[in-house]
Amino acid sequence: MDPSPISYDGLDFKDEDWTKCYPDAEEYIEENSSEPKVDTVPLTVFKDASHATCLDTRRSVTGILILLGNGPFFYFSKRQNTLENSTYDSELVAMRYFIKNLLRLLYKLRMMEMDVEKCSILLGGNNSMIVNTQLSSSSIKKKHNAVAFHKAREAVAAGYVRTGHIDGTENPSDVLTKAVSPTEFYRPTGPILYNNAV
Repeated sequence: MDPSPISYDGLDFKDEDWTKCYPDAEEYIEENSSEPKVDTVPLTVFKDASHATCLDTRRSVTGILILLGNGPFFYFSKRQNTLENSTYDSELVAMRYFIKNLLRLLYKLRMMEMDVEKCSILLGGNNSMIVNTQLSSSSIKKKHNAVAFHKAREAVAAGYVRTGHIDGTENPSDVLTKAVSPTEFYRPTGPILYNNAV
């Protein structure tokens, strides 16, 4: 596994004051966890949702790829339990899956005495969803998606997630949501799987 950090020079991360919206937001960390025995390792997450992909039910498919350092560590590909009206809604549901799995993964890594960077980077393909999780002034009206929306924003407010937009052709989690050609598969995943540009 290559522990060198990935560069995020071209991404637009917004810094917001979240104290008014989520004054008590923080990540829960066990007090009795032991001291880390491994150097600090960054966690990078790629997330994608393919809207209405399932031909039988028209449910969306969520794809999540988590890198520990620069190596693939965890992946997740699952049909969503709910039927969503738009890509934005599907991306919110995928974000909720991501937060749930990230918290579980962070807990496991800390219990294995690994030091993980406090803030994980989440890169997703839907720019409007990413921007709405970065801005404290954003709101949502649908009660159904409000839970996922606020879960994502609370993670950003607590400081253990930073969200950024990545183009769909460069997003390696895209291959977890739909069938793609070999060229479309190796373009985003080649640098991760084979540590060289394809």
